[in-house]
Amino acid sequence: MIRQLRRQRKLTLARAAAIMRTSAPVLSRKERGQDNIERTDIRRTIEAFQLTPWEAYELWLAAGFIPEPTVSQPRACDLRELAETLLPHLPCPAFIIDELWYVWAWNQGIEEIWQVSQTDSEYLHVLDDLFSERVRGLLGEDWDRYITQAIRVFYNKTIRISNDPAFRELLTFLVERHGAAFIDKWNAMQRGEYMNEWLPPVDMGGTLVTHNSPLGPIEYMVMQALFHFPQSYELVMYVPFGTANQMRYQQFRTTMRPHQLYFRDMPDGSQQRSLGS
Repeated sequence: MIRQLRRQRKLTLARAAAIMRTSAPVLSRKERGQDNIERTDIRRTIEAFQLTPWEAYELWLAAGFIPEPTVSQPRACDLRELAETLLPHLPCPAFIIDELWYVWAWNQGIEEIWQVSQTDSEYLHVLDDLFSERVRGLLGEDWDRYITQAIRVFYNKTIRISNDPAFRELLTFLVERHGAAFIDKWNAMQRGEYMNEWLPPVDMGGTLVTHNSPLGPIEYMVMQALFHFPQSYELVMYVPFGTANQMRYQQFRTTMRPHQLYFRDMPDGSQQRSLGS
């Protein structure tokens, strides 16, 4: 794979060895599998060949190592490739978030339920949007239960990065934007309110969302799963819960444009765009 990556970049063995701070004979033996590949070799290859996060991730796995996190910000095309591979082909509403729960992409199913493109936030965050009047109206009397559960899952998902300045900035933003309402719900989560209505913090299993579709109410189970991609993105899916909801959703889905895909404020600074089928 190192040989393939080198040739794709039109680097000679001597040139590649020079920028990898090794010799051509040593690099040749490693390319031919005659010398062991060490972690240092992978790091040097990533740096010298300027690999994308995805290429680096694949190279770590090919070498039999647990991938190390990328030191660079993921490019927009990496996220687009991930979103375009997953979202349009899922049979249920779904969206992609990063480790801080900022929303980057979603499919037509989520757009039909939440009208995400109508939010006026510059950067769309799950909790920020849940506190909006638009979503409160959509959830109705279920809003209190749902927001408390969502905050609890957010807390458990992000506790490992709670010392990250970006996480602290996010909490400051949420407090400044929503004031006592956010603090009250955060405290309710800490007190364990609604504890009997949710499952352990491995995902958002146990959280039910009701959508009043034109064909009648549809209940979804919210499922959240981490994918081991080079970027810290997660896929969140709304799975119709039970036979009746699945049948109603399938009827509702026939009215959608299932391959429609939406992006919002990509990491490279480009604006949201919608991809048609």
